[in-house]
Amino acid sequence: MSAVDIPAAIRAKFEKELTGYERLLAKADELFGRNQAKAFLDTARPSTAAVLGLYTKARKSIVALHVLATSGYGEDAMIIARSLINLCIDLGYICRTDSDDRARQWIARGRVSRREMAQAFGLTPPDEMTVDWGHRRASQGMEGCQNLRSGQGRGPGEFLRDCLQAWLYL
Repeated sequence: MSAVDIPAAIRAKFEKELTGYERLLAKADELFGRNQAKAFLDTARPSTAAVLGLYTKARKSIVALHVLATSGYGEDAMIIARSLINLCIDLGYICRTDSDDRARQWIARGRVSRREMAQAFGLTPPDEMTVDWGHRRASQGMEGCQNLRSGQGRGPGEFLRDCLQAWLYL
């Protein structure tokens, strides 16, 4: 089978699934279009930046997932699908209660993680000199994770249960 035939073969085999996916995406675009005026960035509310950023990332990832899946790269599409699940968990966490405080924690955790990764590769993050890293680390709201890593506090089962309750509304 030539590369030209792969998208047609995938479409024929998964017509029902791809059509459902495309209809769902069209409905999401329609809903966003009807409510676009409600989507705005309020610099006093970090939750608006987080939610708009996550929506933008999700929309871009959904297109990439479709391109990969319809081109025969199902395993790569699954990686993006898992990333979208994490994005939904993050969004659910931020939007549950105290959205601005949760968004600040989420943003701080992301910056700290990016810094740790850069340092692991011997690099300096671009905001190294402009961020108060002591404050950033304190505001990331990850005390449970730190305790879990050090062997203090809750056990793994309790920690995971508490995270799931917070993130997935259990």
